[in-house]
Amino acid sequence: MKTRTGEAAFVANERRKSDAFAFDQQDFVYLQQLVKRKSGIILADDKQVMAYSRLTGRLRELNLTRFRDYFDLIDRPGSNEIDHCLDAIST
Repeated sequence: MKTRTGEAAFVANERRKSDAFAFDQQDFVYLQQLVKRKSGIILADDKQVMAYSRLTGRLRELNLTRFRDYFDLIDRPGSNEIDHCLDAIST
């Protein structure tokens, strides 16, 4: 089990490896609500690192650097990006 300090170090390392995608607590709470609303899946508070690591590849594919921009894309009318997001989260 990772300690809080260990988790923080892991997130910092992941951000360095993935070009420092912006992902703060507010972004994670938004993601939790979005995933619950769209799929019924409840992301526990301790899943922030997992969510970050699973979604950064998609942000990279889309040439995005902020999760907020990714959420805007998901929320865009007619977008099917939520499917990609849920696939990544639930895999």
